[in-house]
Parts: sequence; structure tokens; C-alpha cells
Amino acid sequence: MATSDPPIKSVKELVEMAKAKPGEVNYGTGGNGTMNHLTGQLLARAAGMQFVHVPYRGSAPAMNDLMGGQTVALMESLPTAIGYFTSGKMRPLAVSEAERSPSLPDVPTFREAGFPDVVTTNWFGFSATAGLTPELVKRWESEIGSALQSEQVKAAFAKIGVRPGMLGAEGYTNLIKSELARWKEVIRAGNIKAD
Repeated sequence: MATSDPPIKSVKELVEMAKAKPGEVNYGTGGNGTMNHLTGQLLARAAGMQFVHVPYRGSAPAMNDLMGGQTVALMESLPTAIGYFTSGKMRPLAVSEAERSPSLPDVPTFREAGFPDVVTTNWFGFSATAGLTPELVKRWESEIGSALQSEQVKAAFAKIGVRPGMLGAEGYTNLIKSELARWKEVIRAGNIKAD
């Protein structure tokens, strides 16, 4: 979560503002139904506040409107926003992962900011058609795992605040199942629909 509004220096201050002005404090994201949208809804539920979502068609216009003062806050992925943080154009308020980001060691997690249930991660994975042979699945896991261990890939990911990890086919399948179950209630409660 980020802001460009100088008086807002923490998630606590943002939540206090939203509670003092129900339905007036907004946050932008790159679109309806995105992980950033869901994270904002998770925070609103955890804080018991009305937090108005402003969906954009992509991150660039959302970030521009934050810097222009049209929105109060922004939920954005670290790789997209890190340059704005390091340049001082935006202030990071919290990260949604379980631990602080090595790229932003002074920025607290939502847990540390008092919202232990606001833990999310933008993750990416490789998928293939059903029915691959076990041998091919094993080879994919081996090749992808080797690539993620290379110093070149680690350095490129670190530059944009990404921590590589490897779950393997079974772990990745289980992650997808657990994420679907977790977000179903948030989506239903917030009447969230993708564009």
C-alpha cells in the first residue's frame, strides 16, 4: 500500500481517516478483481472501515492519479511501484506479505501495522495442459528450479523486489486450491466482479 499524501505516514493514520470520513477515502488499483483490489477489501474488512475502490485500466493510470491527488491510497505490487518509492514520488505504508521485503526493510507488514489477517502475496507460476507424463513434469520442475537458483535470475528478481520460490507441481496445485477457497468469501462479501 502506498500514498503520495504527505500527512499520511502509516496504515493506522489511513484507517483513522477512513473511519472519520466513511465512504470518502478511496484507493486505486490496476483493475477490478485484481489481487490488489482483493487486498484492499481484506484491509477494509479487517479494519471495519469503508474503503472506496477506484479501479483503473492498468497500474500506470492508477499510479498517476495517486501522485496527482485524485486517490488517497494505492494497492500495487512491489515490482511495479518500487521505482516510485525509491524516487520519493510515493510513500510505502505497508507490505502485504508475511515478512518485510528485503527491498523495503523499513516498511512494516500489515501484520505489524495491527492487521494480522491482511497477508497476501502476488505469485506467479508455470502451468501446462493436463495429462503431462510424470517424467516431463519432473524435468520442468528441475529446469525451472535450476533457473531460479541462478545468480543472474536472483539478482534480476531482487532488483524489482521479487523473492523467487519453488513449490513443485503438487505444491503449486495445492496453492491454487487454497487460494480459490480463501478468496471466494472476500469476493462474495465485497460483490467483486472482474472487468
